[in-house]
Amino acid sequence: MHPEVYILIIPGFGIISTTISASSNKSVFGYLGMVYAMMSIGVLGFVVWSHHMYSVGLDVDTRAYFTATTLIIAVPTGIKIFSWLATCYGGSLHMTPSMLFALGFVFMFTVGGLSGVVLANASLDIAFHDTYYVVAHFHYVLSMGAVFALFSAWYFWIPKILGLDYNITMAKVHFWIFFIGVNVTFFPQHFLGLQGMPRRISDYPDAFAGWNLVSSFGSIISVVATWVFLNLVYHQLVEGKPVSRYPWLTPQFYTDLLQSLLSRSYNSLEWALNSPPKPHAFVSLPLQSGVSKSLPHLTNKYKTLIYAISIPILAGLIIFCSIRFPGNWFASQLQTPLIKFIISVIAPMFTLAIICFMRGQESPKITRLLLIGFSALFVTLVGYYFWNYISWWINLFIALPSIVSDLVKDISHQYAHVKGSPDLNSNNSSVKLINH
Repeated sequence: MHPEVYILIIPGFGIISTTISASSNKSVFGYLGMVYAMMSIGVLGFVVWSHHMYSVGLDVDTRAYFTATTLIIAVPTGIKIFSWLATCYGGSLHMTPSMLFALGFVFMFTVGGLSGVVLANASLDIAFHDTYYVVAHFHYVLSMGAVFALFSAWYFWIPKILGLDYNITMAKVHFWIFFIGVNVTFFPQHFLGLQGMPRRISDYPDAFAGWNLVSSFGSIISVVATWVFLNLVYHQLVEGKPVSRYPWLTPQFYTDLLQSLLSRSYNSLEWALNSPPKPHAFVSLPLQSGVSKSLPHLTNKYKTLIYAISIPILAGLIIFCSIRFPGNWFASQLQTPLIKFIISVIAPMFTLAIICFMRGQESPKITRLLLIGFSALFVTLVGYYFWNYISWWINLFIALPSIVSDLVKDISHQYAHVKGSPDLNSNNSSVKLINH
């Protein structure tokens, strides 16, 4: 039983996070905390198994340990529940069928989790063990929680899988009938468990007949809901109309549906493909990267190339102006302490903006303005303070041809002079020098 039941619900957690985020038009609240909560549930699921064995004669220390670990596993679960609710809070909610089933999952899993906290206590479980209270508990977290997550995933991704839409109204009718049916079926079983009705026994005393009748009515309602779902799937396959790449796309402010479809800025890669996707959608592994919204038609490498070329050119022009006209406005303003202070403050922000653009992340507007404006001032300051060093090298390279030419002429002149001079060791040369 463990850790299977905890591992089994983890895919459902991922489904609910995806559908609630998409239907709320905002990112999941506390993403990092949600990841650590899921990891904690996966780890703690391995150390709670004996809460099924409180009645076999465990010693008091063992019962205390497993009670504590089972109660602790409720903490990351609660983190996920409240993070989902916080994602809905302040979002632009769209009550699609997948969103309804996701919210139904949150309710079911919360009820099942609360009864699980009750059963985690060894003293109470001695009384509730093998009663219908346990049946109600694991049906709320699995037969209702996990199944509602699966239905949420079905209604969210089946248009993408089949390429056909379905009747939204019938899907909502399916949710409400199914929601009512499963609650009418399993909620009375809490009362039967509190009254002491044992599980795994085919018959029961007449004292339990009332709530069993209500539970049976609820199961009939659930069968009707299942028929509605199968009928919906049949009509989707027979009468469904083709859907777009992302049927749940909602345009944001300052845009419309056509612009959103053309930009193809989706939250996940599958929505950028046709519906249904081709068997081999990509020749090579796709690279999904963030492109600045101000340059939607450029890829990351072209945007980086533009900045890598334009910024040095702009800085070079400013340095050239300060060098060519040393008495101009740039040179005079760079001497003021205020400009020096501003540039020294903006320099780290300029570096951060460059890193953000190189990584393909969306930078704030103020960072983009500082990147273009103050980067030029920063480079100008560097060029001004190192002008003496730079000018020495510039003059060297400018004068290098003339220096080499003069050096060659000097060497050739000296060589010619030595070649045409008299030989001092010969007798004739000594006579000529005496006569001279």
